[in-house]
Amino acid sequence: MNTAENRSSVVDETETFGAYIRARREDLGLSVRGLAGKLGITPAYLSDIENGNSPAPKKKTPKRILENLCSELIEGDDTKRFYDLAAMSWEDQCLELSHYLKQHANARLALRVARQHGFTEEEWKTVARNIEQMSRKE
Repeated sequence: MNTAENRSSVVDETETFGAYIRARREDLGLSVRGLAGKLGITPAYLSDIENGNSPAPKKKTPKRILENLCSELIEGDDTKRFYDLAAMSWEDQCLELSHYLKQHANARLALRVARQHGFTEEEWKTVARNIEQMSRKE
């Protein structure tokens, strides 16, 4: 049974980006050296990422990781999980959302209002479902 199929796209707050990358690498049967070569990084750096000694890389490397590791194992929501885990390792905003937030002042406003009112995870799920429903009507 493919372990990748059993993973949830929901981020477990105890899971780390490094552990996620290690699991994906192992699912593909790649060595640290083999994946590092595909990514254009040193095996020591990849090992540091997997062991939680370095945060997820920024710039083009996350996209290369997705292309080399995840495209064969990840579909749809699991890509969001990848970026969420990466962002958690950086302790700042999600890489995939930064450009969108820069372009949409109302999205920034909505986030500020939600923070001000202390939105819960359950309330955010409702917001996400409402957005999905609105996009289906178009």
